[in-house]
Amino acid sequence: PPRRTLTLANGMKVTLVRYGVVPKVAVSLDLATGGIDEAPNEVELAGLTASMLVEGTTTRSGADISRSAAEMGGSLGANAGDDNTTVGGEVLSEFAERYVALLADVVLHPKFAESDVSRLTANRMRDNSIALSSPGQITRARFRQMIFGDHPYARVFAPDSLLKGYTAATVRAFHAKNYGARRAHL
Repeated sequence: PPRRTLTLANGMKVTLVRYGVVPKVAVSLDLATGGIDEAPNEVELAGLTASMLVEGTTTRSGADISRSAAEMGGSLGANAGDDNTTVGGEVLSEFAERYVALLADVVLHPKFAESDVSRLTANRMRDNSIALSSPGQITRARFRQMIFGDHPYARVFAPDSLLKGYTAATVRAFHAKNYGARRAHL
Protein backbone atom coordinates (compact mmCIF):
# COMPACT_ATOMS: atom_id res chain seq x y z
CA PRO A 1 0.00 0.00 0.00
CA PRO A 2 1.09 3.60 -0.48
CA ARG A 3 2.99 5.18 2.42
CA ARG A 4 3.61 8.68 3.53
CA THR A 5 6.81 9.32 5.48
CA LEU A 6 7.79 12.56 7.14
CA THR A 7 10.48 13.69 9.54
CA LEU A 8 9.46 15.84 12.50
CA ALA A 9 11.49 18.84 13.68
CA ASN A 10 12.99 16.74 16.50
CA GLY A 11 14.33 14.19 13.98
CA MET A 12 11.73 11.46 14.54
CA LYS A 13 10.44 9.76 11.41
CA VAL A 14 6.73 8.99 11.04
CA THR A 15 5.32 6.68 8.38
CA LEU A 16 1.60 6.40 7.75
CA VAL A 17 0.24 3.40 5.88
CA ARG A 18 -3.44 2.97 5.16
CA TYR A 19 -4.35 -0.68 4.80
CA GLY A 20 -7.59 -2.67 4.78
CA VAL A 21 -11.04 -1.82 6.01
CA VAL A 22 -11.01 -3.12 9.58
CA PRO A 23 -11.49 -0.16 11.97
CA LYS A 24 -8.22 -0.76 13.82
CA VAL A 25 -4.93 1.06 13.94
CA ALA A 26 -1.56 -0.55 14.56
CA VAL A 27 0.94 1.81 16.14
CA SER A 28 4.57 0.80 16.43
CA LEU A 29 7.42 2.94 17.70
CA ASP A 30 10.69 1.40 16.59
CA LEU A 31 13.79 2.67 18.36
CA ALA A 32 17.26 1.96 16.98
CA THR A 33 18.55 0.52 20.24
CA GLY A 34 18.74 -2.91 21.77
CA GLY A 35 21.37 -5.44 22.72
CA ILE A 36 23.78 -3.79 20.29
CA ASP A 37 24.05 -0.84 22.69
CA GLU A 38 24.80 -2.93 25.77
CA ALA A 39 28.27 -2.88 27.30
CA PRO A 40 29.71 -6.22 28.50
CA ASN A 41 28.41 -5.41 32.00
CA GLU A 42 24.91 -4.56 30.68
CA VAL A 43 23.72 -7.90 29.24
CA GLU A 44 19.89 -8.00 29.00
CA LEU A 45 19.65 -4.36 30.10
CA ALA A 46 17.94 -3.33 26.84
CA GLY A 47 15.25 -5.95 27.43
CA LEU A 48 14.84 -4.94 31.07
CA THR A 49 14.51 -1.28 30.05
CA ALA A 50 11.84 -2.13 27.46
CA SER A 51 9.91 -4.23 29.98
CA MET A 52 10.05 -1.41 32.51
CA LEU A 53 8.36 1.05 30.13
CA VAL A 54 4.91 -0.50 30.61
CA GLU A 55 5.34 -0.81 34.40
CA GLY A 56 4.42 2.82 34.98
CA THR A 57 5.10 6.43 34.13
CA THR A 58 5.44 9.51 36.28
CA THR A 59 1.65 9.97 36.05
CA ARG A 60 0.26 6.41 35.49
CA SER A 61 0.70 3.04 37.13
CA GLY A 62 1.27 -0.11 35.11
CA ALA A 63 -2.36 -1.06 35.81
CA ASP A 64 -3.49 2.35 34.50
CA ILE A 65 -1.50 1.81 31.29
CA SER A 66 -3.02 -1.65 30.74
CA ARG A 67 -6.52 -0.44 31.56
CA SER A 68 -6.24 2.58 29.23
CA ALA A 69 -5.09 0.40 26.32
CA ALA A 70 -7.81 -2.18 27.04
CA GLU A 71 -10.49 0.54 27.10
CA MET A 72 -9.32 1.45 23.58
CA GLY A 73 -9.80 -2.15 22.48
CA GLY A 74 -6.17 -3.19 22.52
CA SER A 75 -2.96 -3.49 24.49
CA LEU A 76 0.45 -1.91 24.76
CA GLY A 77 3.69 -3.88 24.84
CA ALA A 78 7.42 -3.29 24.62
CA ASN A 79 10.20 -5.61 23.53
CA ALA A 80 13.91 -5.24 22.81
CA GLY A 81 15.90 -7.26 20.31
CA ASP A 82 19.49 -7.17 19.16
CA ASP A 83 19.16 -4.00 17.07
CA ASN A 84 15.86 -2.39 17.95
CA THR A 85 13.25 -1.85 20.61
CA THR A 86 9.58 -1.82 19.66
CA VAL A 87 6.80 -0.27 21.70
CA GLY A 88 3.20 -0.40 20.53
CA GLY A 89 0.15 -2.46 19.72
CA GLU A 90 -3.27 -2.23 18.10
CA VAL A 91 -6.45 -0.43 19.14
CA LEU A 92 -9.76 0.58 17.60
CA SER A 93 -9.07 3.35 15.07
CA GLU A 94 -11.31 5.87 16.83
CA PHE A 95 -8.74 5.90 19.67
CA ALA A 96 -5.62 6.36 17.51
CA GLU A 97 -4.74 9.81 18.80
CA ARG A 98 -5.31 8.84 22.44
CA TYR A 99 -3.22 5.69 21.96
CA VAL A 100 -0.30 7.61 20.48
CA ALA A 101 -0.44 9.93 23.52
CA LEU A 102 -0.35 6.88 25.84
CA LEU A 103 2.60 5.41 23.93
CA ALA A 104 4.43 8.75 24.09
CA ASP A 105 3.89 8.94 27.87
CA VAL A 106 5.26 5.41 28.31
CA VAL A 107 8.41 6.11 26.27
CA LEU A 108 9.09 9.67 27.41
CA HIS A 109 8.15 9.53 31.11
CA PRO A 110 8.85 6.05 32.50
CA LYS A 111 8.89 5.80 36.27
CA PHE A 112 11.54 3.07 36.63
CA ALA A 113 10.57 2.12 40.18
CA GLU A 114 13.15 0.15 42.16
CA SER A 115 10.52 -2.43 43.18
CA ASP A 116 9.74 -3.12 39.51
CA VAL A 117 13.45 -3.55 38.71
CA SER A 118 13.77 -6.12 41.51
CA ARG A 119 10.68 -8.04 40.39
CA LEU A 120 11.57 -8.04 36.69
CA THR A 121 15.21 -9.03 37.24
CA ALA A 122 14.01 -11.91 39.46
CA ASN A 123 11.70 -12.97 36.61
CA ARG A 124 14.61 -12.82 34.15
CA MET A 125 16.80 -14.93 36.43
CA ARG A 126 14.04 -17.55 36.63
CA ASP A 127 13.42 -17.44 32.86
CA ASN A 128 17.16 -17.72 32.16
CA SER A 129 17.44 -20.70 34.50
CA ILE A 130 14.62 -22.44 32.65
CA ALA A 131 16.07 -21.55 29.24
CA LEU A 132 19.51 -22.81 30.22
CA SER A 133 18.04 -26.21 31.02
CA SER A 134 17.14 -26.56 27.33
CA PRO A 135 19.77 -27.99 24.97
CA GLY A 136 18.50 -25.74 22.18
CA GLN A 137 19.03 -22.57 24.21
CA ILE A 138 22.44 -23.69 25.42
CA THR A 139 23.43 -24.41 21.81
CA ARG A 140 22.08 -21.03 20.67
CA ALA A 141 24.12 -19.18 23.32
CA ARG A 142 27.32 -21.11 22.55
CA PHE A 143 26.84 -20.74 18.78
CA ARG A 144 26.46 -16.99 19.10
CA GLN A 145 29.60 -16.82 21.26
CA MET A 146 31.53 -18.78 18.64
CA ILE A 147 30.29 -16.64 15.75
CA PHE A 148 30.37 -13.19 17.35
CA GLY A 149 33.21 -13.44 19.88
CA ASP A 150 33.25 -10.29 22.04
CA HIS A 151 30.50 -8.50 20.09
CA PRO A 152 27.20 -7.69 21.90
CA TYR A 153 25.39 -10.25 19.70
CA ALA A 154 27.39 -12.97 21.47
CA ARG A 155 25.93 -12.14 24.87
CA VAL A 156 22.60 -13.95 25.25
CA PHE A 157 22.01 -14.66 28.94
CA ALA A 158 23.14 -12.39 31.76
CA PRO A 159 24.58 -14.12 34.81
CA ASP A 160 22.46 -13.77 37.96
CA SER A 161 25.17 -11.70 39.61
CA LEU A 162 24.90 -9.11 36.83
CA LEU A 163 21.09 -9.03 36.88
CA LYS A 164 21.08 -8.61 40.69
CA GLY A 165 23.26 -5.53 40.29
CA TYR A 166 20.80 -3.64 38.09
CA THR A 167 19.01 -0.74 39.77
CA ALA A 168 16.50 1.88 38.72
CA ALA A 169 19.47 4.20 38.14
CA THR A 170 21.07 1.64 35.80
CA VAL A 171 17.87 1.38 33.76
CA ARG A 172 17.35 5.14 33.79
CA ALA A 173 20.91 5.70 32.48
CA PHE A 174 20.44 3.18 29.64
CA HIS A 175 17.15 4.86 28.70
CA ALA A 176 18.67 8.36 28.77
CA LYS A 177 21.64 7.27 26.64
CA ASN A 178 19.78 5.23 24.01
CA TYR A 179 16.22 6.50 23.67
CA GLY A 180 15.44 9.64 21.70
CA ALA A 181 13.61 11.11 18.74
CA ARG A 182 16.53 10.76 16.32
CA ARG A 183 16.55 7.00 16.93
CA ALA A 184 12.76 6.69 16.66
CA HIS A 185 10.46 5.77 13.79
CA LEU A 186 6.72 5.77 14.46
